[in-house]
Amino acid sequence: MKINNIKMYSKVVLTALLLCIPFSFLQSCSDDDEKQSEFEKIITRGAWAQDGDNDIFIFNSDGTWYTYESPEEFGDKEAGGYAGTWSYSNNILTYKQLYCWYDDVKEPVEDYQRWTKVYTVTNFSNDFFSCTQIYPKEEKDRVKNFTRFK
Repeated sequence: MKINNIKMYSKVVLTALLLCIPFSFLQSCSDDDEKQSEFEKIITRGAWAQDGDNDIFIFNSDGTWYTYESPEEFGDKEAGGYAGTWSYSNNILTYKQLYCWYDDVKEPVEDYQRWTKVYTVTNFSNDFFSCTQIYPKEEKDRVKNFTRFK
């Protein structure tokens, strides 16, 4: 009789485990994932002006960015500016300057012009985002505010 109870108990446990397996593959999106997707969608729509700077930033959904060096040059492919890559993960915005472009031609920047900057995104909406620099350390805690341009 004990063997039958053990077999029945084993079957119940095995059935319960098998029922749990499909649910282990279902993952709900965390708030961070939703915020990340929302932030990425926001910054890849349109252009951004940085407070206290003339540069107009464009963040592309393919992870590249570029700038126009002034609002007057915005949209002028011959005007020139800088370009690089960006990424966003866990509320951290990282961007690297890798290229300069003039007359719609992109060339690598000199080593002394190449940089990486890392920020914590502190606030964002459809028309504004703010971030605090965490790298490089000599510029740590510098706050950048961006507003939607045009």
